[in-house]
Amino acid sequence: MEHYYSNTSGIDLIWIKKLLYGGIIVISLDIFTTIMELLIDEKELPFNSFYVIAIGVSVFVGYVGYYGIMQSKVLLPEFLLKDTFDIEKKSSGGTAVKEQKKGEEIDASEVKEQIGLLKKIMREDKPFLDPNISLKSLASLISITDKKLSALLNQYMNISFYDYINGYRVEEVKKKINDRTFDHLTLLAIAYDSGFNSKTSFNRIFKKIEGISPSEYKKLHSDSNTKQL
Repeated sequence: MEHYYSNTSGIDLIWIKKLLYGGIIVISLDIFTTIMELLIDEKELPFNSFYVIAIGVSVFVGYVGYYGIMQSKVLLPEFLLKDTFDIEKKSSGGTAVKEQKKGEEIDASEVKEQIGLLKKIMREDKPFLDPNISLKSLASLISITDKKLSALLNQYMNISFYDYINGYRVEEVKKKINDRTFDHLTLLAIAYDSGFNSKTSFNRIFKKIEGISPSEYKKLHSDSNTKQL
């Protein structure tokens, strides 16, 4: 998941919300049909309550199954995903992996140029400010495929797309914390303004990169700026 998206917390949240809404709809149908049966004689009902509930449950179960498969990378533990990949690799004799790597190959003579172009776009256009930026959308900005960009980041720059984008976001946050024109904004507002879309992920990523929390960083640099004045 982190190889394709810069923010993953929203994906988990959307899945939970849809699961919750589906359950509420099924329960509401059950309550509605029960009330109708109490108020009106079953023979006079324009519908069969059993079939209504059965259809509702069937649709809900089908939806959960389909969406669960689509979100397998979110729902399954990492070690299970690894085992699944290993099984697929063995069953195909490694052919699929070889084909994938073949499509991701980058001409060595182009690597330096593409890295330079990528850094220029990140510095000047700041696409990382978009909380929904993906590997594919960033790749389109430098006119290469998402597979080639993934190879460029992982093989030549030794960093995942997720860490690469969030590294720029953390630097943007630090820049704004040290800029007095942003003093009227809260830390969370600065985080959202820098491309983050979750308080939890912002705090976790910032501390992972800087070694201290955002609030500790702000206090440390606020004290330094006060002393200089």
